[in-house]
Amino acid sequence: MSSSTTCTSRAYQSQDEKHQHWTPAVVIRQQLRRWHQNWRTRRQLSALGAHELQDIGLSRSEALEEASKPFWRS
Repeated sequence: MSSSTTCTSRAYQSQDEKHQHWTPAVVIRQQLRRWHQNWRTRRQLSALGAHELQDIGLSRSEALEEASKPFWRS
């Protein structure tokens, strides 16, 4: 086996090993983290002032629309 084949097979092996860690608990934990991040950032967005919203290119109505989304929506 050549060295390039060995490196390639190691890369595939490494990727396969990463996929073995996708247990239901890991998937649930990641989803909970995403939901918490959505909740936190939307709460922060709703607290921004007019000048801060202007800095990030959002109107008050756009910010409130985003902030009013439930945490489980993207």
